Amino acid sequence: MSEKGGIPKGTPLPRTPRYFQLLDDEDLDQLRPLLEAVRDRCSEVVANWYEMYVVHFGDSRSLSQAEFTSVFEPIVLRAESALLRKDMEAYIGDMLRLGEDLTERRVTLQELIAALHLFEEAAGAVFPQDPRPTLETYELFDKLNHVRLILLVDAYVRSQKALAGTRIRALELEAANLAPSQRTRFRGLVGKSPAMRRIYEQIEAAASALRPVIVLGEDGTEKEIVARAIHESGTYALAPFVAFDCVTLPEDLIDGELFGYRHEGSNGHQRQYLGLFRAAEGGTLYLADVDKMPASTQARLLRALRDGLITSVGSVEPVPVKVRVIASMAEEPQRTPTSARLDPALWAELSTGTVIEVPALRERPEDLPLLAEHFLDLFNEKFERPEPPYALAEDALRAMANYAWPGNMHEIREVLQAAFMAAPGPTIRLVDLPPPIGGEAADSGYRVPSFAEAEHELIRRALDIAAGNKSSAARMLKISRKKLYSKLARYERVRAADSEAAGSRERA
Repeated sequence: MSEKGGIPKGTPLPRTPRYFQLLDDEDLDQLRPLLEAVRDRCSEVVANWYEMYVVHFGDSRSLSQAEFTSVFEPIVLRAESALLRKDMEAYIGDMLRLGEDLTERRVTLQELIAALHLFEEAAGAVFPQDPRPTLETYELFDKLNHVRLILLVDAYVRSQKALAGTRIRALELEAANLAPSQRTRFRGLVGKSPAMRRIYEQIEAAASALRPVIVLGEDGTEKEIVARAIHESGTYALAPFVAFDCVTLPEDLIDGELFGYRHEGSNGHQRQYLGLFRAAEGGTLYLADVDKMPASTQARLLRALRDGLITSVGSVEPVPVKVRVIASMAEEPQRTPTSARLDPALWAELSTGTVIEVPALRERPEDLPLLAEHFLDLFNEKFERPEPPYALAEDALRAMANYAWPGNMHEIREVLQAAFMAAPGPTIRLVDLPPPIGGEAADSGYRVPSFAEAEHELIRRALDIAAGNKSSAARMLKISRKKLYSKLARYERVRAADSEAAGSRERA
């Protein structure tokens, strides 16, 4: 076995990944012109790949351009070279190490999967055109990309298990010494208010069984951290935790992403993607904004919850899965009947387990000092400043307590980070806070827009500048066109609901 670029001799290799047998030496020979093109124009491929990555993920992406290039350019070069040598052990070793590296950099599983699909598109731009690859060659390259994905997900899940185990042991030691009524922090959550301590108790109760859980709360209330805390408190803490945002994909793709898909190519070769349900096997699948799922996907999810079986798109054979589903949404559908989109039967199935309501930040002002301490500790670790702030002045803390925090935890983090970077000394002062919280006096008639309102206004301006061209607007906003369509659809639903509610008030 080759040592160069591979794993050390004597290291046990993982079990041969599923579908790897679909690629044999003859397939690699047929792929040689494509692999050579990607290897020889590696820098160009990675540069194109990064541009697609920025457009797709916008400001929510995990990696900067420098990080993206330093991570992926050497690995693409080594991987294509290993495939050209037919050194599969070196190739497997490189993919597993890449998965571990991306885990340590906190790239989400969803982002990893999407990025691999973007690589296939970026690589296609450098394929030889004289002669052009045949359809069969393109299908072989698609299979190779599927193998990459399996290897990376395998390494990612194993690394997540190891990281979770380390965090859990440390957190359990901390929590074991405190009575529930005395806790101020619990598995990533911070707060000593009665509402938060009630959530800590609910998390421990929900963790003891694999029943579904529904987490309710406004945007920015860290519902995913609640879901992770439930997962990490339970018996299956070292099993996979897979998070998925139900508004990130268009309706025609979401079923395949969740439940997998099977497609037979023109030459009889099978394309198959297992889906996130099976990636979460034995662990937890977290579904954010579950009420935004298409009705057909909600029906599939309901069957999976009731029967413990899923069926891939393009298949008729159901597959058993053992996955605990934790779903989140803004509030119970009964409270907003005009805008509710969740199937009542799905709500009934999800709520048979535990329903946890996460309070808005404005409802627990007594937690602000703890949160400020928590974030300042975090920023002191993250940023290297000669004299970093360690505290908030009393008047700054009072101003924060009087603010409504429409963006909840996400907003307080951003506000404190900006103040941390701006403060000249060891204390964050009132003037270091942005208006209208405390930095400057605001007009008496001024109302702080919510995050959703501010985002909608930004999108409206981008569309005006782009003369209505959605592709141009998406590029300006640094988000994918699919995400722009999703956000526009969401705002249209809210506008329609508001109009209907206003009409009802007028008729009354």
